[in-house]
Order: sequence, then structure tokens, then C-alpha cells
Amino acid sequence: MLLCGFFAMFWLSFGLLQLPSLGLAASYAPPGTPLDKAAAVGAATPEFNAVVGLYVVVWAVFLLTFWVFSFRVNLVLNAILGLSGVSVSLISTSYFKASVGNWGAAATLNKVRLLLVSFLWVERLMKGFDRLLELCFLLLRCWVGIRLLVLRLWR
Repeated sequence: MLLCGFFAMFWLSFGLLQLPSLGLAASYAPPGTPLDKAAAVGAATPEFNAVVGLYVVVWAVFLLTFWVFSFRVNLVLNAILGLSGVSVSLISTSYFKASVGNWGAAATLNKVRLLLVSFLWVERLMKGFDRLLELCFLLLRCWVGIRLLVLRLWR
């Protein structure tokens, strides 16, 4: 439950950072920028990209901490948290690359992140399949137990 809330808070807060009507990026625009272009100009400034990169680094540290704590739980959760931590680290690195003006490297890092996210969806599907197998084995065990109970009663 904590992990689901963590992911929800991360994506909601990260989405709010990108929302133009909130005006966070517009506050980084140089003075005299027209209001209709202030959000786009502010989002391209090195300061805004560095601040967002630092913000995402904090979330990446939390994710990687959860990853370390998941070593004893199961392999699927470990893979999900590990790939999520790497993905969020790539997001922060792409923002830092954009803050120094290296837009090509930032775009390449985002493409690599999208590739990792596709593997992450496969891992989540595997976790769902793992839960389904656990449920099937539990139902099978209950069915066998009921059959044995019925056989004892019929003797």
C-alpha cells in the first residue's frame, strides 16, 4: 500500500511540475517574456531543468532505498523497484543534460528510459501472473482438503 501511494505521489507531483497553467516553468522565464510564451521559454531554461532534475534525484533515492529493502521479499518486486529506480534516475539525468544545453543526450536518455519502462510493464505482468498462480495453488489445496474431508466422512 505504501509503495502504491509512493508511485501515485511521484507521478502526480511530477505531472504538476509539467503543468503550464500552474506557472512554475513561467516563473523561470526572463523578464519581458510574453505571457503566452513564458511557460515554454521557462521550461527551456537551465535553472528550471536543474531544479526538476534535483527534485527527481530525491525521488530516485527513495526508490532505490525501497529496492534495497525489497531484496528479501521476492524477485519480481525487486525487479520492478530496480527498473523503476533506474528509470527515474534516467529522468533526472536527462533533466541535468538539458540544463547544460545537451538536448540530444537528454532525448536519447528519454528513449532509453522508455525502453526500460516497457520491460517494467512486462515485470508487472509477471507479478500479476505470480499472484494468479498463488491463488490457483491455494484453491487447489482447499479443493484437495475438502475432498479428503468428504472421503473421511463417508467411511
